[in-house]
Amino acid sequence: MNPVLNLSESFTCTSDALWEALTDRRDEWWGDGVVDERKNDPPKLTLAPDDETLVILVVQGSADAPELSILHSRFESAEARDEEARHWTGRLERLRALLA
Repeated sequence: MNPVLNLSESFTCTSDALWEALTDRRDEWWGDGVVDERKNDPPKLTLAPDDETLVILVVQGSADAPELSILHSRFESAEARDEEARHWTGRLERLRALLA
């Protein structure tokens, strides 16, 4: 079994502002050293934070009230997934602070 972390967050900014923060300001909310692949329709960012896991971020919803869908997969155990869920709390707090 491959445990998966699936999150969804709503934001009170524009979808363009969220996309810019996710991509151009990624080091400020995630940190450095992450390989990424960007696609624009829909806005989708794929991150490879390490040699094992994969993160897919998709911006959805309306232009003035976007929703961020987060799929973090390829964990070796449920315990590793649960530990990473705690890290996502901090990442999302930093992302919200950038958009305030």
